[in-house]
Amino acid sequence: MLKGIYETASGMLPQMQRLDTVSNNLANANTAGFKRELVFSREFAKAQQVGTVGQADWEQPGETGLITDFSQGSIEQTGNSFDLALDGDGFFVVATPDGEMYTRNGNFTLMPDGTLVTSDGYPVQSNGRDITVDGDEFVVNRTGEMTVDGRPVGQLQLVTFDAPYPLARTAPGLYAPLPNAPGPATAENVAVHQGALERANVDVITEMVRMIESFRNFETGQRMIQIQDESLGKAINQLGSVRR
Repeated sequence: MLKGIYETASGMLPQMQRLDTVSNNLANANTAGFKRELVFSREFAKAQQVGTVGQADWEQPGETGLITDFSQGSIEQTGNSFDLALDGDGFFVVATPDGEMYTRNGNFTLMPDGTLVTSDGYPVQSNGRDITVDGDEFVVNRTGEMTVDGRPVGQLQLVTFDAPYPLARTAPGLYAPLPNAPGPATAENVAVHQGALERANVDVITEMVRMIESFRNFETGQRMIQIQDESLGKAINQLGSVRR
């Protein structure tokens, strides 16, 4: 009976993580370039058939983790010349205090000194340097070449990675390379759309369905533990009782 309680509780933990993940996806449904996350779970392959000394197989916990769905989001026109969207496989490069990081969120703006930055204030990169817009008309073509008042000012730094992307999310829409991961390559199969943003690839209805399913599964686990706990209590209380 203890085994049943443990297994039920182990099955409830991934449901809690799924609820947290779905909530985060829904919270960022309107964040440009956001990529939804999914929870995967698996057993430790029968505890790798080794296990910890003294532990039964059923005592080995399940394993859960997060994967990011990097599929393309829809592109929405905004009319803002500093909004940029990527269509295809690639990332913008931004400079942060912790080194270069990568994003699909092209909701850019200008600092007072004319530096093009993300909504978090990180400078957007053009081949390892910041981009300065000193003029009135800022134009970016589909390949990422930039001009200001007709003068060339550089090339947007667009990179890609081999799948699965060796990236870890550090903030909504911002990714850092994993330790010892292969470096990025120049993105070639990507087009830049000026005056537009890539919407999050979050389907609100699908996420709501996932939330309801996880919540119901969690509730079912709670009821099963309660039933098993009551049965265990009765067995303990009745054990050894003498009939008269």
